[in-house]
Amino acid sequence: MLIRAAVVLCAAILLSAEAASAQQRAARRTWVIPHVLERPGRAGTELHLVNLDRSATVEVSVFGDDGQPMRSRSGQAVCSPCRITFTASPKQLFSLRARIEAAGGYAGEPMSGYMVFTATGPAEVNVQSFVVNSHNFAASASVFGYVPEEVRSTLAP
Repeated sequence: MLIRAAVVLCAAILLSAEAASAQQRAARRTWVIPHVLERPGRAGTELHLVNLDRSATVEVSVFGDDGQPMRSRSGQAVCSPCRITFTASPKQLFSLRARIEAAGGYAGEPMSGYMVFTATGPAEVNVQSFVVNSHNFAASASVFGYVPEEVRSTLAP
């Protein structure tokens, strides 16, 4: 009787682990921003991410126009990938300008390419993207917001 109960308990644990794994796979979403254009002090791409359960992870990869990871002036990859983990705050900000500067600065003007980011975890992550562009003086700043394109696949992860 004890052995039978242990087998049933082990089967229940395996089933619940499999269900949790399936739930995490279902919560995996990928988006792409097909074109980013970064100029020092002029234009900057920002992602505003919200995860109310504070349990998700977002990986951001930034590629140049050639399809290779975007590189800074010092040759470091800008984000290949950068990981954003929701813990203390349900809101996170990803600034491509800040990542380029942290990796060694702008390799040229402008730097262009595309971004791919994937959110994983048991809860939804909401994403909004902004391009912040300043002109000749602070009062002439403009902001353009858009929804990144979600990439869907019929292939199992």
